[in-house]
Amino acid sequence: DTYCQDSRGAFVSGTYKAWLSIAATSASSSLAHSSIPYRNVDGTLIVNNWTDLTDGSLQNTVTDISGLTPGGPRFTGTTIAGAPVSPYCQDWTSSSGLDSGTVGAGASDSTWTNNGSAPCNTNPSYIYCFEQ
Repeated sequence: DTYCQDSRGAFVSGTYKAWLSIAATSASSSLAHSSIPYRNVDGTLIVNNWTDLTDGSLQNTVTDISGLTPGGPRFTGTTIAGAPVSPYCQDWTSSSGLDSGTVGAGASDSTWTNNGSAPCNTNPSYIYCFEQ
């Protein structure tokens, strides 16, 4: 959450949290369940609301602050429903190539959040940040 707030807050005002889960805390329990649309910084619609975010598909992929879809995995540890799914890079504290974390892909189907795993030292790698 600190990374999301620091990096997003430098460009766009608001409160941002990471779409990340660990065994003890799901993304679903730590993020607001918005009833209004989720949009990329450029205004492109991602989904209509929280229910739409967790139903298995997005209208458009999530982009970075400059409007690009980054190449590389997005660490999530999260199922499409917002529940934890291991592995979690030791609760997101490991940067070792011996550990791994569940990742999503730059896609608009359910693989946006759960598309296998990658070593924790994968570079570049990304996380999703959502305004709260």
